[in-house]
Amino acid sequence: MNEEKNYPEENIDAKSGKILIIDDDPFIIKLIKKYLAKQNPEVLIARTGSEALKMVDASSDFDLLILDILLPDMTGYDVSKAIREKRSLFQLPILMLTAKTDIYDKLAGFDAGANDYLVKPFNSMEFTARANTLIKLKRLTQSNKVLQEAIEIKNQFLNMTIHDCRKPLGVIMGGAKMIKRESRLDKDADELLDLILESSDMMMNLVNELLVSAKIESGKTTLNKTMININELVTDSIDKNLLNALKKSQDIVFEQDELFEGFIEGDPIRITEILDNLLSNAIKYSPLGKTISINVKQTTNKFKNSIARIEIKDNGPGFSKDDLSKIFGAFQRLSAQPTGGESGSGLGLSIVKKLVELHNGKISVESKLGKGSKFIVDFPLAEKSG
Repeated sequence: MNEEKNYPEENIDAKSGKILIIDDDPFIIKLIKKYLAKQNPEVLIARTGSEALKMVDASSDFDLLILDILLPDMTGYDVSKAIREKRSLFQLPILMLTAKTDIYDKLAGFDAGANDYLVKPFNSMEFTARANTLIKLKRLTQSNKVLQEAIEIKNQFLNMTIHDCRKPLGVIMGGAKMIKRESRLDKDADELLDLILESSDMMMNLVNELLVSAKIESGKTTLNKTMININELVTDSIDKNLLNALKKSQDIVFEQDELFEGFIEGDPIRITEILDNLLSNAIKYSPLGKTISINVKQTTNKFKNSIARIEIKDNGPGFSKDDLSKIFGAFQRLSAQPTGGESGSGLGLSIVKKLVELHNGKISVESKLGKGSKFIVDFPLAEKSG
């Protein structure tokens, strides 16, 4: 063995752990048990590969396997490969031991599924550091799995609760509309009914945005991609939002390159959500009588890839540097305020960013306080089929 220097010892994180040593050399077994003795883990011994595989199949709570390559009945490589068919790298870490120093032997060990590789002879510090790291990774993976399961349960509960809010909200909105349509009300009652309708509509929008956001966060959002013309979707979005712009005496100017057909591959429903959100925000934050500009063109990104670029520019209050640092976060309250008393959930732009990224796109914003904002969305360009 190499002469060991007097360095401070690092305690192995194996207390109350369970370690399997797979080796037929009594000296190596004794040495490893000595290195592990201070933390007193449960240590089991297997002197053949077949014995080790039976023990691993019989127990799922090993924290670490210390595996020699040269075994009486099979190689450590074969043992590791067999284990990896059932257990992942972090479900069951493997520290492979060998006297071989050739780089190809080491690569063969990693290819067989070993997490780490230790060449004999080794000292206590090196062994302890490597074993300690693998055990910590295994336990962190276990903790992360438990946390992810807890988050999933929480998300399921929230999704169910939010979804259940839609029905009573729909009843409120439907009943209020029916009363307004079929009943003769005095001015005060009519104004109160309008307030109920406005508030319930705001609540329904929030519920819908929460459901969309939760679905994206859980990774359950699927895209039904097809070849779509971005110019047509922009035109449809303008038509849909035009009434709100007219209420504020705003103009929407759509500029497009006549030579650019604007075909991208995407989910038309999700792309429409992106456009509607950005355009409605431009209307919401622009003052009365101002112009909102939309430009669609073909350009290239920094990697020289062809992209379809959509720019939506408003003449609103703009954003501060602090606003820009958190603008695409969920539930963020920014300094800019709607100019017509509109409200928002604080979720819209975070949803937009996630939907853009699901399409392998990119969104950014250029803005200065008092000088409006320009949102820029880039999508990979697709060739028109047929």
